[in-house]
Amino acid sequence: MRNVRLSKTERRLSSFWLEGRLGGSNVFALWDGEVLMATDRLVALAELAEEVDRAFVERGLESERRSCSLRGTADRALLTLVWLCDELESVEFNDDGGCWKAV
Repeated sequence: MRNVRLSKTERRLSSFWLEGRLGGSNVFALWDGEVLMATDRLVALAELAEEVDRAFVERGLESERRSCSLRGTADRALLTLVWLCDELESVEFNDDGGCWKAV
């Protein structure tokens, strides 16, 4: 289990929860509005993806598609974790409009 402090988001997410599978193992992430708690495997892959993105940008090869980050906003972190999972079992987030859940 690893903890990462996220910055506040412009989209006003107040929390999120994700459950999925990565390389045949169960993974999850929970953000309580301040600290992201996630399985080691998921955080390690997200950090690697962030390093690759940074290397691309430094070499002028940045992609317009997306960028991975656990160090930025909560919405970017959630999208990064969603992209990295092989399978998603549940994604849920709360914002000013209420709760959204996909199962």
